[in-house]
Amino acid sequence: MNDNAEQQPLTAAPSYPKAQLAKAFVTALTHEDADTRRRAEVRGQRWREVLAGMAAGRLSVGSRTPVDGFPAW
Repeated sequence: MNDNAEQQPLTAAPSYPKAQLAKAFVTALTHEDADTRRRAEVRGQRWREVLAGMAAGRLSVGSRTPVDGFPAW
C-alpha cells in the first residue's frame, strides 16, 4: 500500500447509505401507517442496492461517472 495520500484512490465511506438503510428499516418495521411502511421497504431496498454496488465496485461515488455505462455529467 502506498502511504502517499495524493496517490490513494478516493472512496466514499458507506456510513451515509448504512444510516439511511437503518432509518428505512426501522420505519418499515415500526410505522403505524401501512403505506409508509411499504415506501420505507422500497427505500431500504434501494439503499441495499447502493451498498452492494459500492462493495462490488459498480458505483464510484464522487466520480463524474459514478455508474458504469452512463455518460459523465
